[in-house]
Amino acid sequence: MNYDSNSNRSNENPVTQTIVDQIDQNTPNERTKTVMKSLVRHLHAFVEDVQLTQEEWTHAIDFLTRTGQTCDANRQEFILLSDVLGVSILVDSINHPNDDQHHRQRNNEEPPSSITTTSTTTTTSTTTTTESTVLGPFFRESAPILDNGAMLTTLDQITKGTPLLVDCRVLDGPTDIPVTNCTVNVWQASSEGLYDVQQQTDDDDDDVVATDLRGVFRPSSIDGRFWFFTVTPSSYPIPTDGPVGELLTELGQHPNRPAHIHFQIRAPGFEPLTTHLFLKGDPYLKSDAVHAVKDSLIVPVSKRTAGTHPPIDGLPDLIRRHGLQDNDVYQLNYIFRLKQQRHRRGLNDRFLVVD
Repeated sequence: MNYDSNSNRSNENPVTQTIVDQIDQNTPNERTKTVMKSLVRHLHAFVEDVQLTQEEWTHAIDFLTRTGQTCDANRQEFILLSDVLGVSILVDSINHPNDDQHHRQRNNEEPPSSITTTSTTTTTSTTTTTESTVLGPFFRESAPILDNGAMLTTLDQITKGTPLLVDCRVLDGPTDIPVTNCTVNVWQASSEGLYDVQQQTDDDDDDVVATDLRGVFRPSSIDGRFWFFTVTPSSYPIPTDGPVGELLTELGQHPNRPAHIHFQIRAPGFEPLTTHLFLKGDPYLKSDAVHAVKDSLIVPVSKRTAGTHPPIDGLPDLIRRHGLQDNDVYQLNYIFRLKQQRHRRGLNDRFLVVD
């Protein structure tokens, strides 16, 4: 049904008509008016479509109440709910379309192949600019600033799993010019599938912010490169001890996410990029619980071997002291391509404003 058409008003429930008219007459902000009229119409249509029972309404209210009660400083159950219902990735696709991808689809063109460098094959987006994906519930603004070549976690964490060198560059998508004045926020799960905030206990100081397996990097001023040592993340289940876990069980869906590393890149003159790099070969790539996988973000991880990879100049002394050599380390390479920022007229009028 086209709810924007006045011709459909005669088919609306009188309650729906009354509420929509009130919003239309009393709401000063045009964007708020548009969003709320559509929300009321679609919500009322859903209730009528499924013939919602009183018991189901009560259950839904309880579910949403418990979803809110599950949220705290370290956990956002509402984001998780949005993720598993596919709302997060839909909002992402609406707000961050890939112009080059749309151009190729219209013109039946094949995507370009990966870029090959002198040292190794570097995975890059198959589009002019790197595709975005969901933020996820474990992002934190308080990550420490780290130098290139730093360890993202402790030596114990790295040696407990598979050591991984992540070596990336940030480029301007259309021109391939390095973007040097930017920050790259990185966060990931451990080799056991847990984020730092999930490993805090009730005995931990609430004022101490978890900062393991996360950090902020500033790419090189020469070539836009940043690199760090970490442990290879594993696939993991999203939290299932709350309302979202109950929902997945009821729907007969598994809670697992494929192994990935989060990146958020910000640079003046470019649109912010929030994305993941997914590890090729993970069994959950085709059935991610939050529907966030995109083919261009799946990257290979290869074991470093003599003659194939150059020596690691930044291999920390601590790792050497632990007895690790180049061939004990795996490597991930990727080129991020940013989209230049575009100015929109009347941008503030687009936002939903709730006073």
